[in-house]
Amino acid sequence: MIDILRQINKEKNLIDQELEQKDERLEFYRAFFKNSSCTTLNDAISANHCDLAIAIILNLSPHLSVEDVKEVVYGNEDIFANLNFQAISDITRLIDIIQKYLPMLDSENIICLGNSGGGTTTYYAACIDERIKISVPSCSVCTYEDSIVAMMHCACNFIPNIANCFDMGDLGGIIALRKLIVVNGKNDPVFPEKGVKKSYELIKKMYSYAGVPENCSLVTGDGGHRFYADIAWQKINEFVG
Repeated sequence: MIDILRQINKEKNLIDQELEQKDERLEFYRAFFKNSSCTTLNDAISANHCDLAIAIILNLSPHLSVEDVKEVVYGNEDIFANLNFQAISDITRLIDIIQKYLPMLDSENIICLGNSGGGTTTYYAACIDERIKISVPSCSVCTYEDSIVAMMHCACNFIPNIANCFDMGDLGGIIALRKLIVVNGKNDPVFPEKGVKKSYELIKKMYSYAGVPENCSLVTGDGGHRFYADIAWQKINEFVG
């Protein structure tokens, strides 16, 4: 176990060194978009497994100049520092480590779940890492208009200009065909139920188009902003079979 922890720390240091090379990475992604045939966010992510934020900007806003992209991505609102992408990277690297060093774990059936900020991280991580077979975002999936635009939120919820491109429910199309359980609280004041239902209706529609409407589910607790373990795990067990 000590050797595993040493290896984890070593690989984390390599990731930190990589994140310091931001300008080089920006030019790489810009060149990638320019020379690729990708026309959708899903294409960009699938083809190069690039950061969700970079893919959004370069794929959906190709008219932006290098200076514009730098301002959005590396400006005052540092997307790598405050928008959950470090946590998303941690999840991806953890799965790498599980597959490489922990053969006693079933890395073919990974379930990722979290509440609030952890739910947001879970949702976005499932968008970019297909090794997550079941994702369970709790008290986090909601229309931007009804949640993060309507009230004060933690900084990790905000992605600059994302609402100009799509809504949170649209991203469910990237997670399909895999299984998705959206958990919410009926009286959650932070992610109101009406916005959750709007997002889930869109997610359900995309899963139906994909031919797997049974692979997504919405489970609702009777309280506020918290994780509803009993009903969430009940649905997880149903999906696992």
